[in-house]
Amino acid sequence: MNVNSDINRNERVFTVGGMDCPNCATHIAAAVRELPAVADAAVDFLAGRLTVTGHELVADDIVARVRGLGYSIVPFTPQPGRRRIEMQPVVARRRLLEVGLAAALIVTGVAGEAGWPRSLVLGVMVAGTLLGGWQIAWKGIRAAARLKLDINFLMTAASIGAFVIGEWTEAGAIIILFAVAEILEALTVNHSRRAIRSLLSLTPQMAVVVRNGSPIELPAEDVQVGETVLVRPGMVIPVDGVVMSGESAVNQALITGESLPVPRRASDAVLAGTINGDGALQVETRRAPGDTTLDRIVNLVEEAGRSRAQVERFVDRFALIYTPIVVGLAVLAAIVPPLFFGAIWQVWIYRALALLVIACPCALVISTPVTIASAIAGAARRGVLIKGGVYLETLHRTRFVALDKTGTVTFGTPAVRDIFPLNGLTPAGLLRYAASLEAHSEHRIAGAIVDRAHHDGVTLVEPTAFQSFPGRGGAGDIDGTRVWIGNHKLFEELGICDQSLHSLLENIEDAERTAILVGTESKPLGIISVADQIRPEARATVTSLRGAGVKRVVILTGDNHRTGQAVAHAAGVDEVHSELLPQQKVELITRMRSEYGGVVMVGDGVNDAPALAAADVGVAMGGTGTDASLETADVILLTDRLERLPWLIRLSQKAHRIVVANVAFALLTKALFVVLAATGKATLWMAVFADMGVSIIVIFNGMRTLRSK
Repeated sequence: MNVNSDINRNERVFTVGGMDCPNCATHIAAAVRELPAVADAAVDFLAGRLTVTGHELVADDIVARVRGLGYSIVPFTPQPGRRRIEMQPVVARRRLLEVGLAAALIVTGVAGEAGWPRSLVLGVMVAGTLLGGWQIAWKGIRAAARLKLDINFLMTAASIGAFVIGEWTEAGAIIILFAVAEILEALTVNHSRRAIRSLLSLTPQMAVVVRNGSPIELPAEDVQVGETVLVRPGMVIPVDGVVMSGESAVNQALITGESLPVPRRASDAVLAGTINGDGALQVETRRAPGDTTLDRIVNLVEEAGRSRAQVERFVDRFALIYTPIVVGLAVLAAIVPPLFFGAIWQVWIYRALALLVIACPCALVISTPVTIASAIAGAARRGVLIKGGVYLETLHRTRFVALDKTGTVTFGTPAVRDIFPLNGLTPAGLLRYAASLEAHSEHRIAGAIVDRAHHDGVTLVEPTAFQSFPGRGGAGDIDGTRVWIGNHKLFEELGICDQSLHSLLENIEDAERTAILVGTESKPLGIISVADQIRPEARATVTSLRGAGVKRVVILTGDNHRTGQAVAHAAGVDEVHSELLPQQKVELITRMRSEYGGVVMVGDGVNDAPALAAADVGVAMGGTGTDASLETADVILLTDRLERLPWLIRLSQKAHRIVVANVAFALLTKALFVVLAATGKATLWMAVFADMGVSIIVIFNGMRTLRSK
């Protein structure tokens, strides 16, 4: 591996193998931070990834430091479908063979105690312990050299201590039990890692591309933007693109969680990683390999591990205090009773050794990250992207939900219903002014007006001196005339509203439609009415939110009050705030945060960006393929399914309950065995079994969030 040229970058990412405990990750990060050029180092235990930041980083130095700790490390190269280092089956088999032979030697030594010479029994016991524990001892020695008390050092010290006081069977037993438990825990963690990384295997490695008029098969990573890809029936679609020809039903369950195939025909978008049905498709590539929606999903899921929940940070800080305290108690237990109270040295040293075993915080530290990572991965499988553990943790205390109207409570696909020209203008003329100005807007209503103009064959013009007024409208010069377009509030500010215009507005709003006004600085030119359709699941979603503990659900909209009220009534929300500017939405969200303590804002990820950022958790609708929502929101609902919101809150609540239960179980078990060890009721092998057994239990318990329905 050549890493000498990896110099002068601000960040390095590596894949690290051999970590079987979160403490390993902590020690690796601490060791790498000691390097002169390193500003910070973070290890994602479940992802097996080391991220190093600094100035003029030398990758060789980082690799040497990590390898010196006894772990494997290679530079991370993101590739579709690539898996990182894990405990391969051949390694597990070799280790199991070592431990099996070691156990056989120790059992033989125990059997020979009746008639063999004492020196022979000791030799067999030592041989078995060394064979089973040499890896443990080597890691422990390296940790001790850096003044770190990891589990390997504690187990090694406990075994050596047991030999010293003559407890040979116990000395061998704790090493064998720990080695077996370590292998089981590693395999369990790898199972969790494989489940979390399962998204990586979705993208096919090959694609059939039309070049020079002929189809050729080549690696998917070599497909260029704009090239045509042939997708035969039953194939996995290798690119993000648009169907040019053909018709089929596409199974998007792996990406969006949708259970039923979605019909796709010419001009429809398709995503990499989805499965084509019975029809053949020709797809024009719109995103480069590595930048597909699936790639972004995978990146978000993996990067989420770097955004740690508060409870996880608390547990880590607690573990840093807990371990030295228990080790200190063990030292005191070994010395104080025999030295000051005449107790038997061998008895209290044995009890101290049991405390050393119990001092390992592995079960406590691993209790949180597995749960959080599994929940994030499980949500991604169902079309919900959570950008970090901190957001998942925050969602469990949601008490106030604010919903944008257009595109959230409604489908967000409005259509022009009526055109009302005024002051001698024709419908086509009014539509020409409106569509020419709205062509500069990304709002869905603007898109509806432009679509209607194209449908009616209206020719658009490019306005000059265009200005946008967020939340109100815009203005531009067309044919030498300054033309304004926007809502009622904007035209009131311009002072060109009259009674006839008000009457027309009331009729439009009574029909539960949105009015878009067009005019010059001196007179109105007309009104275009636009109507959207409320999502059928909106009312059930609001009811489900209340069942999930949400105290208040409101709609925020820049639309007129009558239309907002009509949608609010149909959805069953508590209240509606209408005719809001973006800053007014932010002010309301900020006020509700101080009153309710847990506020979620749901919007389209573009127009509602300030409000999404102001909330405790911002949730974007319609994230599939949109850059803005992927970058703005903390959570993305890929499927536009509003009912995923209460499901997400319940997932957060479930994850929180599991984390609390795992931490409590680990702490109570530790406390119990501290008492048992201090009173002589706990043996060394019992302490090992309890410590590693609890680790495995909390891992499996945390992984339940991966399967939440």
